[in-house]
Amino acid sequence: MADRFYYGEFGAHKQDITEAATDDATKDVSVRITYDATANSKLEALKVLDAIRARMIEDTWPPA
Repeated sequence: MADRFYYGEFGAHKQDITEAATDDATKDVSVRITYDATANSKLEALKVLDAIRARMIEDTWPPA
């Protein structure tokens, strides 16, 4: 699989986000994108991230 990871700390700005081939479990937030998944594209990845954002807005914080 061709995975790419985006990760950063709470309070990070765009320039603070790292993109790499491996995860960094020490970071506050980590997202894995699998590039060889069926129907994957940059647009589809962004749609999923928007859906995650919408879900987090609706949920209580911190998550149960």
